[in-house]
Amino acid sequence: MRDVLEAFFKLRKPTSYLEIGLGDGRNFESVPLEDKVCISPNGSVQSGRLLRGTSDGIFAASWPYNVDRFFEMVFIDGFHSANQVTRDLSNVLLRTQKDSVILIHDVNPFYPPYHEIEERTLPEKLNNGHAWMGNVWKIIFEIHNWMEQLDYVLIKDKPGWLVAWYNDQLLLRDEYINKPSSNSEMLNLIEDGTIVYYPLQEAIQQYIQKGGPVK
Repeated sequence: MRDVLEAFFKLRKPTSYLEIGLGDGRNFESVPLEDKVCISPNGSVQSGRLLRGTSDGIFAASWPYNVDRFFEMVFIDGFHSANQVTRDLSNVLLRTQKDSVILIHDVNPFYPPYHEIEERTLPEKLNNGHAWMGNVWKIIFEIHNWMEQLDYVLIKDKPGWLVAWYNDQLLLRDEYINKPSSNSEMLNLIEDGTIVYYPLQEAIQQYIQKGGPVK
């Protein structure tokens, strides 16, 4: 996991970082910044600042850390449902700017039939040894179909990453419409090559060629 974070950290060289979902804390602790914040209902951190609570609750509470500040890099890895990650991304869009980079974990749906599971109905570890991914992968199509202000690249290293950044389109944050498509329609876009997952190094090249923020 840290290979992807480190690669885009080196490209963007952010001075501020937000993480949604602490997990075991290793990713957050590895970020070499003083200005870093994590939102999580549990766990503890040795560096940076932990805002303890759900992401919905923290964002709804007028952002206690600083309502006017923005983050240059955000990593979303909270509760693994499409509805939750859509809300997290919508909130993050209000706290990022033109040169920000947003990374979302668990977007490779190809653990059939597990990509059909809508909510957490199985243990954290599935019978095949993989962590539960829910239906986070549907955020790809929310962005592809409805968030024209964002460009993105997909990394196929399982369980998959989406890296998003702002393009030159008008930012329609207040006009975002959540219009889901069927699972089959969305998966067909992957299978017919309309939406492509790349190995990490190819994804980095795609990111650079498409104008992703670098320093």
